[in-house]
Amino acid sequence: MPRWMTLVGLLLLPTDGFASDIALSRDPRDYLILAMREGRVKNLAITAPGCNVGVNCAPDSPLAPKTCGRLRVVSGIVDEPGQIAADSLCASGLFFQAFNNNMDTVCGPNCAQVEHPGDNSDCTEFFDTPIVDDLDDDGTPSCNERCEIDMGDIALLCGVELPLPDCDPDQPIIIQAHSDCPGGDAQPLNARCDLPAGVYGDITLENHAAIQFAAGTTVLCSFQAGNTAEITSAGAAQLLVPGAGGLATFATVKIKNGAKVGTECGQLSIVANGMIRLGRGGDYTVDACTLGDIIRLGHGNKLRGHFIGDVINANRGNQAVCCQSPPPSTTSTSTSSTTSTSTSSTSTTSTSSTSSSSTSSTSSTSTSTSSSSSSSTSSSTSSSSSTSSSSSSSSSSSSSSSSSSSTSTSSSSSSSSSSSSSSSSSTSSSSTTSSSVTTSTSSSSSSSTSTTSTSTSSTVLPTIPVIVGGCIPNVGPTPPPCVVTIVGRSGTFSSLQSAVNAASNGATIKVTGLCVGYTVINDRMNLTIEGVPPVSGSCPPGANDLTSTLSGGVIDRHTTPPGGVVKIVGSKNIVIRYLVVIDGGDRDGIEFHNSWSGIGHCNCVAGNEQGYELEDGDKHKITNSRVFDNVNGIRLHKGAVDTMITGNITEANSNHGIVLLDSATERNMIGSNTTRANGVDCIHLDEADYNDVLANVSGGGSADMECGNTDIRVQNDADHNEFNNNVDPGGNLVSVEFCSGPTLNGNFGNNCP
Repeated sequence: MPRWMTLVGLLLLPTDGFASDIALSRDPRDYLILAMREGRVKNLAITAPGCNVGVNCAPDSPLAPKTCGRLRVVSGIVDEPGQIAADSLCASGLFFQAFNNNMDTVCGPNCAQVEHPGDNSDCTEFFDTPIVDDLDDDGTPSCNERCEIDMGDIALLCGVELPLPDCDPDQPIIIQAHSDCPGGDAQPLNARCDLPAGVYGDITLENHAAIQFAAGTTVLCSFQAGNTAEITSAGAAQLLVPGAGGLATFATVKIKNGAKVGTECGQLSIVANGMIRLGRGGDYTVDACTLGDIIRLGHGNKLRGHFIGDVINANRGNQAVCCQSPPPSTTSTSTSSTTSTSTSSTSTTSTSSTSSSSTSSTSSTSTSTSSSSSSSTSSSTSSSSSTSSSSSSSSSSSSSSSSSSSTSTSSSSSSSSSSSSSSSSSTSSSSTTSSSVTTSTSSSSSSSTSTTSTSTSSTVLPTIPVIVGGCIPNVGPTPPPCVVTIVGRSGTFSSLQSAVNAASNGATIKVTGLCVGYTVINDRMNLTIEGVPPVSGSCPPGANDLTSTLSGGVIDRHTTPPGGVVKIVGSKNIVIRYLVVIDGGDRDGIEFHNSWSGIGHCNCVAGNEQGYELEDGDKHKITNSRVFDNVNGIRLHKGAVDTMITGNITEANSNHGIVLLDSATERNMIGSNTTRANGVDCIHLDEADYNDVLANVSGGGSADMECGNTDIRVQNDADHNEFNNNVDPGGNLVSVEFCSGPTLNGNFGNNCP
């Protein structure tokens, strides 16, 4: 259990001296998201009882980064009693309460969006910064006027002491699907790795693999989990990830799509010395904390817990239910959503109408009086009956739309949480005192009598709009097998790599079906690799236009060559077209490395590190492709020159739509692209010189289609670039951020302010 869960008293600063009758909470248990310097959140829905989203720092020096203290919330929902707070707040949606110190912002919220208005003209309220107190009592604030973080305070907030203990790179673990831990398992033959607490190296879960961490502290170098992995703990477990292993150069913790992580609030925590990155479509009940790095919360996830990081980025469609119980004095009433855990040594608060009578003798760290012995959160329909009589613990999670019935038996240490709209009846023969995030280690004995309690709740999670037009192979419910042919040659191949190996220079290779694997094209010339042309006949392809797919599957970065989908090395005139290119994992969809005159045309590229990667080469053309849901959509760096990026759609990538890096990346033309709803910038130049950025359309005409930071951003000695006729969807010229400055020279065009 992170120590910050027991350091609440250190954070309770005096009430802010403003007229609001509800001061900003400084209790970390009340925060779903607490970013130190910057937060970017899209379409996040926190259902009642809500919790907070906040940014700790506030700049007060010209040396502070411009983005420090910013919180950008696009189309968010934060129900009562949740709060949003940042020194510079830019928000749209519906919020119970909002705190903002920068009245110069013009991007909301407004009074129609704030249920409990403050004293400012936009119905926000001023507040004192930083949010986090000087926890280590060293006289240094958790964040100073230059937005410098006191890591001692953040370490205590995360429940650790610095430095983190060393991991053991010589003890890596790779866990296969439906398998025990290799080399020893605490509970063998249960199709899951039950890992004892200890010190390990890089831990990798392959697709569909499962791991249960033992209670206590486990140290590992890095952690990577494949699709639909399951990660749980047998009791309160803390994972310390110092990041000394092979994966730590980019993502210390990386969990891919469809994962199930954790079971009950406060049981599983992760503290990482590097980035934490979640995939999409997962179910997370976890306390996650980075020490001075980024947390990427992915999209389409169900989130329960607490997320603390230097910068926190949440893409669209996440839904959250808070782990923190309502205040002890709150009267029990039926609500649309509640959360609880209960143990014999903690305290619980229920938000449903009940009738109960209990007598208890319990010792705990934090207690609150409850009118119920159980509570539930729900998002589907179920009915459950629970009778306490023995010593056991149960937790259930349901996301089905059908009716179900369950019966569980538990003792005074019992926990029930569900994702369902429920009608529940429980009869308890034990008393419970619990806190949804604090667990006391004191022993207790309890005896009670209680009457039957009945609660009815209904939760309707809002529909979150998503970008239409992602990469969806048009293959029906059962993808056809991979069939690869070489034009003019008889026979077929079952993988693209085998066909490439067999083809002569100048050949055309045709792909049908779903081909899984990593393909390297090394020192070749004049090859064309193509799928079936789009059904609609138009490019960029629509959501269901392409039928031929290349998938990287699960790639282990320790293998040689490293992961990805297609990599072109030292080659000339290689054409890749009419393909869905997905799931490159930590590496790239289509990478041209030290190559010349390559063409990527009319592809749909998603789920990779870089959608397209162009490094150290020239005269490439990336045209009319849809590049969706990667880290960066299209990246040029380390000497990519004389390249044309035209007619593409780059959308919903977690960082930038199009990015040019390094001083040797020059004389490229970025023209007539549409780039929207990317997590940071639509187009980003860093140290890149003499490039033309012309007639691109950025943003989507509504707040949820805008890029998270800005349309076009220039920084760090990016000089002599032309920016002309770049517009929003309404045809209005957009402005380049930092077109000129102390380290920026010679940039010009009608987009420069």
